Amino acid sequence: MTSLSLTSRPLRRADVRVHGSGDVSAVLTDSDGSAAFELNDTALALWELCDGRTSVAEMIGAVTMIFAEEPASLEHDILAALDKLLQDGLIVVT
Repeated sequence: MTSLSLTSRPLRRADVRVHGSGDVSAVLTDSDGSAAFELNDTALALWELCDGRTSVAEMIGAVTMIFAEEPASLEHDILAALDKLLQDGLIVVT
């Protein structure tokens, strides 16, 4: 499996659809609806940043500004969340 680095530019899979849900921010489903993934607001924001142009380092910078935290304190969590999206097949690494 491909791993993520700070220079990776993750890309959302085009066949994944976003649906609203009551207790979570969104549910993502694959093209045939056989798999569903619940995302909270933060994970959904990261997934939306996966446009194939934005690097992981740029994502960390954006989240750092939103939460007024030091990049080092958020880097591990962001990489872990993106890795989970990658493992679940919701993004690919370009």
